[in-house]
Amino acid sequence: MASRLNRQRLPVLPVATVLGDVLRQVGDVRVTGIHTVAPVHLAPDPAAALLYSAGWYELADPGAVKEITVTVSGREAELAGRAGRVRDEALACTYGSVTVEPETTDVDLPGLALPLTGEMQTEGMRRALAFRCRVPMWSLDAAAWLTEVFVEALRVTGTTEPVMITVSR
Repeated sequence: MASRLNRQRLPVLPVATVLGDVLRQVGDVRVTGIHTVAPVHLAPDPAAALLYSAGWYELADPGAVKEITVTVSGREAELAGRAGRVRDEALACTYGSVTVEPETTDVDLPGLALPLTGEMQTEGMRRALAFRCRVPMWSLDAAAWLTEVFVEALRVTGTTEPVMITVSR
């Protein structure tokens, strides 16, 4: 099964779009973030899609910049040691549309509440990285895009295990 999935773009944006559509049907729901358990080792190079999206966010109101917290949890012991490289790759993937600054992982960061459903997939994961990002706008689409940015940054820097990426306001 994994070999058939290899080189396909991870469906982060389609899932976020469906989630947003469903929540609008439920009523007035304010989404403050998303958790994504991503098989980083199966992700292809999404450079063209990330570049296209970065251009789209350049159209956003410059006064509407939002601060977002991105955390990465995983099982790989050396994940935390790659923080600088992950930050640099994330910046490169946003083509100047986002700022990315390291955040300490031992403070209580704003974000989504734990525990999660699907705890079997996240069992043994520990928060290893945290970043403060300034993005042109907040939306589920922007959260999905930022998730894909960090999937790519993690892939390029050698992550070989699934990770949980949390993007939250």
